[in-house]
Amino acid sequence: MVISYHSKIVCEINLSQGQPMSKLPGNKSSARVMRFDDNTFTPRFEYGDQAQVASLCGADDGTKLGAGLVRLTSASIPWTIKYDEMIFVIEGSFIVRTDNETLTANARDAIWLPAGTRLTYQSDNALLFYAIYPNDWATAADERLEEQS
Repeated sequence: MVISYHSKIVCEINLSQGQPMSKLPGNKSSARVMRFDDNTFTPRFEYGDQAQVASLCGADDGTKLGAGLVRLTSASIPWTIKYDEMIFVIEGSFIVRTDNETLTANARDAIWLPAGTRLTYQSDNALLFYAIYPNDWATAADERLEEQS
């Protein structure tokens, strides 16, 4: 076993298996590869027939960053986002309609959306990567409502 200390990160590597078993400050999960074929896509909220999501990282990893993959099929999903979001189109095309403009992205294009944007996500068929910050936006919003009561 090799133990490496670098930038306050302790990473133990089992040399016989080559798998990292990291212990990071703040209980963050270790570095890892996530194979596309190992992801499980699950229906997303009331739009499960239009959007299926596979989470890649989030609160379970000890981070406020949330990231994942989403498949959209015949989708038209209205929403006001409560977080900053970056969307990268892997396959297909994707449209975001805001109050002020229509943003169209094709494969290998990206869209930036700041928190508070009122929008509608639209796509006939697309595979997307998304990253959001903070990932605990729903919990944070609930806590703010409780504080106001």
